[in-house]
Amino acid sequence: MEKKHQKIELSSEDKEIVRKQTKRLIIMGGILVILIAAYFTLSAISKKNAAKAENAEEEGNFLTTDAESVTEFSFTYNGEKYEFKKSGEDWIYTGDESMDMDEDLVGALVENLASISYSVMLEEAADLEQYGLLSGYETIHWKNADGSFEIRIGSSNPISGEYYIQDAGNGDICLVNSSFVTKYRTTPGELEYFEAGSEE
Repeated sequence: MEKKHQKIELSSEDKEIVRKQTKRLIIMGGILVILIAAYFTLSAISKKNAAKAENAEEEGNFLTTDAESVTEFSFTYNGEKYEFKKSGEDWIYTGDESMDMDEDLVGALVENLASISYSVMLEEAADLEQYGLLSGYETIHWKNADGSFEIRIGSSNPISGEYYIQDAGNGDICLVNSSFVTKYRTTPGELEYFEAGSEE
């Protein structure tokens, strides 16, 4: 005996419910796809950061030097190079030897080189441009009993405010406190000696 299939007609209310449920499933499916994509993206970033961390060493001394034996040093600021040489116990600005330099102020710049502390050392840093060390960087150069040294000052880190500096001798790059860099944002005129109460 042949069975007859009865066609079920949905009411307009039921059709609306089905339509809403279908729309909800589609939206939930889209959200699920977005979440899965976000998971894989974050996972890839996490792995990349982990790889960087393996090549980074945290906290230590970037360069140590015998500040007492420094015989000359120079630094660049605003495109100008300022060079100082030791004459006996006094520091002389080679650009104008008639200037009477404040031994405490100039000496503090030299002492600042004795032990340069860093927060992060970058063992592998091929892209110098991202650190501001490809061109236009400032430099600090000095000579002492151990030889000649130079560091390059790059850009500041937008998050920590620290500066990237590079040892010109071996190419190592690290992050240092901004106070180390700003000490050399000065001019010989600001390092000149003035007696208390005298007019500049």
